[in-house]
Amino acid sequence: LVNANLPSDFGSVTPGSPPSGGYPTPIANSTFTLETCYCNNVIVAIDNNSQFILGETSPNNKAVVIFHEGSNLFLRNNSQLILNENSQLIIEKGAKFQIESGAKIILKNGAKIIVQPGAQFILQPNTEIQLQGPNSLFDVQETNVFITLSNNTEQILFTNATGNSQGGTAQFAGGDFSQASGSKLIIENCTVKFLYDKNAQMIYHYFAGADLQLQGDKAILDLQGDLYLGSGSKFTF
Repeated sequence: LVNANLPSDFGSVTPGSPPSGGYPTPIANSTFTLETCYCNNVIVAIDNNSQFILGETSPNNKAVVIFHEGSNLFLRNNSQLILNENSQLIIEKGAKFQIESGAKIILKNGAKIIVQPGAQFILQPNTEIQLQGPNSLFDVQETNVFITLSNNTEQILFTNATGNSQGGTAQFAGGDFSQASGSKLIIENCTVKFLYDKNAQMIYHYFAGADLQLQGDKAILDLQGDLYLGSGSKFTF
């Protein structure tokens, strides 16, 4: 839990030797920045049903976590990455962010995940991304993203998870999103964008028997790049 009101010295004193006045706690409404070192093969793995929580809603302590070049973040099966309001996770060029099957990401309103150009991003099937609040943002920028749903047991869910209110936005630039027969892309009261600009575009391959579900009157799929449709594909509104 990054920047919580918990006893912590953030490395300012020798472990096992607390200061005479006790450990400090963050000031309310503060922002704490945590960065990886600039070296190869830094690995942070969230595993075994664990949670990696950035910031806290009350008393609004924000966190900014930056993964520099050579660093790797793995979100494994049944684990959760939670960004509370206005906190940020930044994956820089040369770093890697891998979201594995069974993982869940929760972005509260105003929270942002930014995957910068040149970073490696992997999103596996059977994952859930919650975009709670209209100002939450999952932004994958001009990188080679290849997301494949290959059979009828595989799906990806984007949801606001808080009822019929407007959720946030997930946007992808530069790569390929591919749905095979029986697979599901579910968008529930939030926005998913496949972007196009002069530098990159996200191509959407929608093969025969694939299932796209837009659930709720605030669900939006914004296709700005190429769309390839296979016969027999199904849309559910």
